[in-house]
Amino acid sequence: MTEKFVNRVSTTLSGSMSASTQGASETWAVASVTGLPTTGEFRMVVVEPGTADTEIFKITSVNVGANEVTGLRGQEGTPAAAHASGKMISMIVTAGGLGQLATDTLARIAATSPLSVSLDGDGDPTLAIQAANGSQDGYLSSAFWTKLNGIATGAQVNVLESVSGTAPISVAAVASKNQVISIAASSGSAAGTQSAAHYSDHANATDLANANTLVKRDANGDATIRYLSATFLKPSFDDNFAAQPQRLWGKQSGNDFLHTYNPANVTVGLATALATGADRTKLDSIDTGVHIVDANGWVKTAMPNGKNMFFQEWVAQSSPASSEAVLKTITKPVGITDFGDLYVVAVTLVIPGGQGTIMSLRYGTTGSTSGSPVGKTQAEVVFRDIDGTNMSTRHSVYSLFVTLMER
Repeated sequence: MTEKFVNRVSTTLSGSMSASTQGASETWAVASVTGLPTTGEFRMVVVEPGTADTEIFKITSVNVGANEVTGLRGQEGTPAAAHASGKMISMIVTAGGLGQLATDTLARIAATSPLSVSLDGDGDPTLAIQAANGSQDGYLSSAFWTKLNGIATGAQVNVLESVSGTAPISVAAVASKNQVISIAASSGSAAGTQSAAHYSDHANATDLANANTLVKRDANGDATIRYLSATFLKPSFDDNFAAQPQRLWGKQSGNDFLHTYNPANVTVGLATALATGADRTKLDSIDTGVHIVDANGWVKTAMPNGKNMFFQEWVAQSSPASSEAVLKTITKPVGITDFGDLYVVAVTLVIPGGQGTIMSLRYGTTGSTSGSPVGKTQAEVVFRDIDGTNMSTRHSVYSLFVTLMER
């Protein structure tokens, strides 16, 4: 707060004050606050003649309506002594008040770089000018003054007098002490600067993942090709059984081609020439050239929504002599975590005279099944005849079809 001073203002205590501790905050009731400052802070003294109990009380706020003053007791080394009601309390100029005045005054002094203002330990202000350097203004040292003074007026050292250039560099005439040097852009017939787009083309010239790039050959003249277009091939299927455009797919890490060509539309000679080893085995296992059965017996087909459909069938199976039986225990498709990742599209039982039968999937295996598919990698296909008729009585054989959809 700002220290305030007023001449010849005093009042009296409206009640006695008990002894306290130095610095304690208290509110005193006084006879009147007329003439006292209502903002900032100021100091008053309670004089106790002939004793050491004279006390400086620093007022921090004044309640005009209640005739009360609030402040800190026992300031500037004086005791927070007891005082009787009616004791006079007067405004006074003290060493602490004058010191605060100096601080308040300094706070009002603004300086901009390179000037600065500071207080020392005694509260004395110091106005300083900082030294100049490469990043800030300031005073010039005698050493730098000597250097500047030693430079003759108009002196020039190592001045460039002429600039010339050969194509694609061109130099314009000096204008207003400036000279423009430029490099022309390159073209099909002239050298020059390279554009950012052309730089990207060059940087990615042998990148397999970018279009319109060059083929990088090794020391043997062999090249790695990611995709090779072949217009004579029909659409085929990749490792995920997803339909592919008319192309052969080459491994990025080698030069062998994957089995993405349809043997129904490619002669055996061509397929044999393109596929070897494990990939040839994959080709030989393709049924009619459109689907491959995984290790658990599922046929996977890619759907337009990006999900996979799985199908499995059991034809002409012997019917059990029971009205309720586990027909098959199936294992989840390869690449699927568990049955929680699948929808059951259809479980279809085909049997003559099979009306009134109920088909369902029971997740888990016998003795450990539950209603939840989550965490289950196997499931039982359960048959139950509503009438209690044995399946073998209805017909000696049955066919079962299960269709699942990836979630």
